Amino acid sequence: MSLTAFQQEEVRLRNEAKAINNACRALGVLSLEGMTQHRWNDLTIAEKSELLDHSGKCDQLVNLVGWRVEVIDEPGDEPRRFIVGISSGWRPCHLELNNITSSGGGPARSHYHRVTKVRAPNGRRP
Repeated sequence: MSLTAFQQEEVRLRNEAKAINNACRALGVLSLEGMTQHRWNDLTIAEKSELLDHSGKCDQLVNLVGWRVEVIDEPGDEPRRFIVGISSGWRPCHLELNNITSSGGGPARSHYHRVTKVRAPNGRRP
């Protein structure tokens, strides 16, 4: 059975990613520079943990993933609520999810004027 052009390209990209990662490992210079999804997928769990860049996360939302929170963006703004989510990949960021069944949401701001816990992931109030 022959591969489609798309499948051939995927195989080529995976092989290229492995070759780049192996060369970087040999040189001891594995980094996020030039990272692609294919390269990321080829890394070990330990390598991924070492390379993760947490700069996209909001300090105020750390340890609140799954919580429904109420935030005020700037003084004088109306409060709004969302569930705190987190993206995957090498530069994860917090997400603002509309509801528990959301499959994605917009990125959270880097700072809020106020963050208040509303409901825990188990449904209990703080």
